[in-house]
Amino acid sequence: MVITKFHKFLEYLSNNFNIDIFKNLNSFSKRISYCDENIERISSGSSRIVYKINDEKVLKLAKNTKGLEQNKNEIQYRSDSYINYILAKIYDYDEDGVWLEMEYAQKMKIADFKRIVGIDFKIYTQALSNFYFHVLNNDVYLWKYNIDPDIEEKIWNNEFISGVFDLLGSYDLTFDDLNRTSTYGIVEREGQETIVIIDYGLSKEIYNKYYNIKRK
Repeated sequence: MVITKFHKFLEYLSNNFNIDIFKNLNSFSKRISYCDENIERISSGSSRIVYKINDEKVLKLAKNTKGLEQNKNEIQYRSDSYINYILAKIYDYDEDGVWLEMEYAQKMKIADFKRIVGIDFKIYTQALSNFYFHVLNNDVYLWKYNIDPDIEEKIWNNEFISGVFDLLGSYDLTFDDLNRTSTYGIVEREGQETIVIIDYGLSKEIYNKYYNIKRK
């Protein structure tokens, strides 16, 4: 993940994206055309398009109302000092949630999670399920995973996982996204590889309003 000066120079030569020009574009079609012409589109979902600006930043562009709301949530959460260390940083943003600039993260594999966090990803998601359904929602009828007490103690004392618990406890997030490796990425912080959450805008309110077909 080391980025050399030469690498940055090559990136500069091939990248014509200018955030000031982008900010002055006044329609979705102009924004998407400008981005498609100048930077790499790395993902596109039903609500947002993500572009790679360079090896430090990505641009999340809202496609519709649910994209706007997810961007606004991520903008809001990034200012919470209790949890922002587990979240990809946000550098710049539109007040209305039209777009935001976020820290670029490398893709995370299951093996990366255990290597960096120190807990198996499957056990981590089981602990999340137990915390979400039994601690936060007091659902005594739902299946509870039986986790080894020694591992469970390590989980509760793990800085990253404690931060995720705080995130779930403080905000009305959906649980399902946190089960996916694509929700996480790897960044470098103080010279060390660190796992961060890169997709944290989907609240239960947004999910029920736009994604939960059963409620429609």
